[in-house]
Amino acid sequence: ACAKGESVAKAERNKYADKLGRRNKELEKALGDNERLRAENEELSRKLEVAEKSASNSLHCLSDRNAQVTALKAKVGKKRTELKTAKVL
Repeated sequence: ACAKGESVAKAERNKYADKLGRRNKELEKALGDNERLRAENEELSRKLEVAEKSASNSLHCLSDRNAQVTALKAKVGKKRTELKTAKVL
């Protein structure tokens, strides 16, 4: 009876040891996945930062160009007015 009780207890222990082993493997895999995802996230964050700077620079460039176009339009308008005035005279 004692030997049978020991074998039952040993089987129970082995069952829990197997469960713990499987759970440990799952957690190790999850940890590896987590580290990989963290690295991917950092890389994507760097790419996003570069893209934001690029977009900001492009916007700045377009704003400058827009200001130049506005100034040229004003000059052309002034010249047209001067030419019309000269024709009238």
